[in-house]
Amino acid sequence: RKELLTSALRRRRVVSIRRIGAPKRGADLPALPRVDGSWRESPGLSFGKSLPVHMLSLLVAAATTRAVVGAVVIACAGDSVTYGFHGYSKGDRPAVGGTWPAWLEHHLEESGDFAPDHFQVLNLGLSGATAQDGTNKPFRSQSEYQELLASGFDLAIVTLGTNDAKAAYWDEEKYKADYKQLILDVRAANPAGEIALGLPVPQLGKKGDWPNKDVINEDLQRAVHAVAAELEITKLIDFFGVLGGVEPEARWFNDKIHPNDAGYELLGKEALETVADFERARLAARTAPPSTRPSPSPTRETSRPTPAPLSPSP
Repeated sequence: RKELLTSALRRRRVVSIRRIGAPKRGADLPALPRVDGSWRESPGLSFGKSLPVHMLSLLVAAATTRAVVGAVVIACAGDSVTYGFHGYSKGDRPAVGGTWPAWLEHHLEESGDFAPDHFQVLNLGLSGATAQDGTNKPFRSQSEYQELLASGFDLAIVTLGTNDAKAAYWDEEKYKADYKQLILDVRAANPAGEIALGLPVPQLGKKGDWPNKDVINEDLQRAVHAVAAELEITKLIDFFGVLGGVEPEARWFNDKIHPNDAGYELLGKEALETVADFERARLAARTAPPSTRPSPSPTRETSRPTPAPLSPSP
């Protein structure tokens, strides 16, 4: 059962599961899997010793969509910088952090500004993913894209472009056209959700497929701003600037492209401000008092004599 849940959660990239349903009184509470495969104690989930397989399947489905009924879903879609865990081996991943979506969730919980379990953060990052079609891993052709469309997100943070900037792929006009269409398709699938764009992290120096750091540090940033302007997206998360921008700081990087965990924490904090402002505005709109403008008085009918018919014109 643990293996089944772990496999499902890895596919769905749920950052963490806090609670599913109500606790069973007097029950032994088992551990729940993290996205990295480790286990944590849950305050509200009990399988029992003889849970039928079909019930377990239903539980897995619930765990991999909305872990908490009514939770605000923040879907983080992108490439390996979103997927994270750079500098860690598979058997040595941290209980907290390791990815910027995990740090985002951690700081949302620690802020005290919102109730526990108010948010569910989904990590839909995929190593090598591109915004452009025609590469070896277009994001729209991957299961993470389908999960994004089906997630019912309240806010999606989409950050693609680092792999598009490889020398073999970079075409600024094609990137802008394909990225714009991708975002339009995501928007059409969930008109009620909002979309923010992340500015891709800077490149520290020459690395393999990225021989010229100016492509990421200048051309790509310009292109993302252009896509946002065309789509009238006002939420831009500055993952680029927070790591140093055109003069990136080596202390935040695991290699020339990917942040280390300290860098990922900075990215999570950068996203935190946008997410918190988004949710405060959403809650304020929901709780705003009704308009105090008086209703117009009902029209009073008055009895007037019926006018005599006009004589026909000569």
